Amino acid sequence: MYADHLPGGKWYADTTDMRMKAMSVQKHNKFSESVFGYLDNLLRKNPNISILTSEAYIVFTANKTEDWIESKSDEEKRTLINEAMKESHLVRENFKKRKVDIQAKQREAMAERARIAAEKKQGEFKCWITARMK
Repeated sequence: MYADHLPGGKWYADTTDMRMKAMSVQKHNKFSESVFGYLDNLLRKNPNISILTSEAYIVFTANKTEDWIESKSDEEKRTLINEAMKESHLVRENFKKRKVDIQAKQREAMAERARIAAEKKQGEFKCWITARMK
């Protein structure tokens, strides 16, 4: 795999465009690691927490939503909270759809792996039978 990124490899790109794109990429993964750390902490404190609830906690914390809400007037706060409550059922519906899609893809992947394993086993069995008949 490493050779594919060397000069002449299929992923090697010595273009200015690619270099400009690469300049915008962060050189570390501290943010993603902090999100996983926060998720781990949530799951340890609340083992029965749902995925959607944990996602809401993490986004609320990472985006500093509380500070943003506190900077609003009381009227704006009420309006924002009422709008969020009205839209909450849409968020739940979208989450359920995503979950069903993910589960369907997981089932497909498992079925494909099982099919490949069965084909491999059948091929091995055929080789064994062929060898025994000689």
